[in-house]
Amino acid sequence: MTTQAQSASYRLSLQQARAWALGPGQQRAQIVVSTPDGVDLAAIRSGLDRASRRHEVLRTTYVNPTGLLVGLQVIHEALELPLRSSDAPLDEVASSEFAAPWDPEHDAPLRAVLVGGAALVLTGLAIAIDGHGLAGLAAEILGRAPVEDEPLQLADYAEWQQEVTTGPSAGVGRSFWE
Repeated sequence: MTTQAQSASYRLSLQQARAWALGPGQQRAQIVVSTPDGVDLAAIRSGLDRASRRHEVLRTTYVNPTGLLVGLQVIHEALELPLRSSDAPLDEVASSEFAAPWDPEHDAPLRAVLVGGAALVLTGLAIAIDGHGLAGLAAEILGRAPVEDEPLQLADYAEWQQEVTTGPSAGVGRSFWE
């Protein structure tokens, strides 16, 4: 993992807090997508880097400060997403990536493997991304989806959600989100 300066810590959303309670590095999401003919690691690296610059959640690690029951998210200025290639059978690669150890405090929240030049396996921490999000991200990485100018960032959403569920009308907000 390559990091540069990091910013302040941010609260988790309610969904992230649930994933944290289950074990922040234990819950995973994964998608396997076919790749265009001739795609190589350089093209995938370029797509991953572009996506990482746009989506803070891909540059986020998760820490558990002493005394807190739930973790915090730390957004880094830069965080290199792991990418490798493999010629092993696709099912073996997907299974091993899904089961591989993950340290959410030090490891990037997404891993990518180009398998045989024909498939891309994306595996992510559920605290950061779900299957639906992985599908959109895969399309973005492979240049198959239009890119919005300013995506909503998960940390901003989490802060808004925390305000709605802890502010003056918390009863209504909390009942909606739980």
